[in-house]
Amino acid sequence: MSCRWESTDRQIFRANDQSRLMELFLFHFRFWGTTLEHKFLGKQAFGTIEPRNLQAMLSSNFEHWSLGLRSKAMKPLLGSGIFAQDGKRWETSRSLLRSQFKHAQYEDCEVFRQPVDSLLQQLSQEYRVVDLQPKISALTLDLTTAVLFGDSIGSLTACTTNNTVQFATAFTTAQDFVAKHQIINKGMSTDQGEQQAERYAFINSLMQCYPDRHTLRSQVINLLVAGRDTTASTITWTLFLIVRHPKVLRKLKQELEAFLSREENISRTKLNNMLYLQNVRKEVLRLYPPVPVNSRTASQDTTLPLSFASASINEWIPLSRSRANASIDKAVGHG
Repeated sequence: MSCRWESTDRQIFRANDQSRLMELFLFHFRFWGTTLEHKFLGKQAFGTIEPRNLQAMLSSNFEHWSLGLRSKAMKPLLGSGIFAQDGKRWETSRSLLRSQFKHAQYEDCEVFRQPVDSLLQQLSQEYRVVDLQPKISALTLDLTTAVLFGDSIGSLTACTTNNTVQFATAFTTAQDFVAKHQIINKGMSTDQGEQQAERYAFINSLMQCYPDRHTLRSQVINLLVAGRDTTASTITWTLFLIVRHPKVLRKLKQELEAFLSREENISRTKLNNMLYLQNVRKEVLRLYPPVPVNSRTASQDTTLPLSFASASINEWIPLSRSRANASIDKAVGHG
């Protein structure tokens, strides 16, 4: 259905500034339907939450679509990493990076202990309401660097006093950028003894796949961005939801206590066998996906199950189908 409302760009930018972009999208999808046409930055675009369209663009006709201008826009931050790649280059990077997560080090959860202990120690010393979101972001940055490179940058303990909180908040962006490059350069060092080889198994293996230092750094930054932001979002929303659903919290606690009473060594495989925990995680991701909006540009003439798109169309914006359905049901009184 064609959607012709005034000042679409202005609506989007204002809603984004007010942290209600998803609310705006859902309003239009409720009003116009699951697929709509509009103008964005003066160019024709489509928005869709229709599963058949999403499947065509992200799976069955994947090669018909590219990142478009988004690839150039992200290059200053992500370089030539996987999130800025298309086509065969993307497929090659995906295959190489996925294979790295089969190491025994990745299966072992011991690497999580020190960052989690640091967070719990900080929280135990607080006697007031705590804003968990920045602490969770610091935690996931520490976890990601520990898993990928064998060393945590210790961002949780970098700024713990009240006198440094304001400075730390303002300095977050630059701090993260510098910290990432420091840990990357350290991990990429070839001067490692035999005792360090297993600790740095992931980065050493990655160096074999990407001998070029610039390409290696780009891929590592992409992994850092993915590991920190998406995990922080999921943990934050999980905590937000379970404290509002005490029955879920009690049942989750019971499963965890039963698990810990019979398991001495925790691994990813064992955690995946905790069915209630996995269902909680999946429900959080369904309601609040870390990447609720995505975009693609048609790289050739192609068709969609419910509309037509040509290479002259710049961008379309798919929104998480499950999140939209849940919100729509609530809005119309069905859930």
